Amino acid sequence: IDECRDGTHKCSFNARCTNTDGSYTCSCSSGFQGDGMSCGDSDECAEGVHDCHGKAVCTNTPGSYRCSCSKGYHGNGKQCKASSARRQVPGNGVVLFVVLLIGFILSLCM
Repeated sequence: IDECRDGTHKCSFNARCTNTDGSYTCSCSSGFQGDGMSCGDSDECAEGVHDCHGKAVCTNTPGSYRCSCSKGYHGNGKQCKASSARRQVPGNGVVLFVVLLIGFILSLCM
């Protein structure tokens, strides 16, 4: 009998069922801890087992965690760089639009 396949096992929803000869074993999925029959979320943030950048905030999620850069920094949370305070220069598309708009307005005046 394969209890894993036929669904008669007692493994947690957050566990993997492995069929063995005449029985089965349960082991918690990554990001969860317990005996396999009962698996609770691991808080990687509180346990310090995350790879968030030093200037990032770690937020626990079910079975995982999320990193986001702190205010004043940008990046993916695993790599954060200080945000510069320089003003953004309009791209070429904006400049072209303004030039064409002025040209159109001037052509109407003639």
